[in-house]
Amino acid sequence: MPVTFRRMYGWTGSEWIPITVDADTGSISVIKNKNGDTRIEYSSGDILYFGTHVDHKAAEADTGWVINKYTTGADGITRIEKLTGSWTGRAALDWS
Repeated sequence: MPVTFRRMYGWTGSEWIPITVDADTGSISVIKNKNGDTRIEYSSGDILYFGTHVDHKAAEADTGWVINKYTTGADGITRIEKLTGSWTGRAALDWS
């Protein structure tokens, strides 16, 4: 049975924290990016892109962003692709 998620963050009881899901195993892990920056793009409640950068307040045009692209179906996330590039150029990266 596939593991599906519509939101990519978890509540610790005191704060929301970003999480990531391994597409192969379905395991959830906390994104350890305390001193970095994170950007998320949603459409109609579904996550489209989730990007992290090691530098706090990194420029969106910087090409050091690690960007996850999420493909969703009726039951949730069906595929996660990961590439490095700029947040502003995320849609034009070499997604399959």
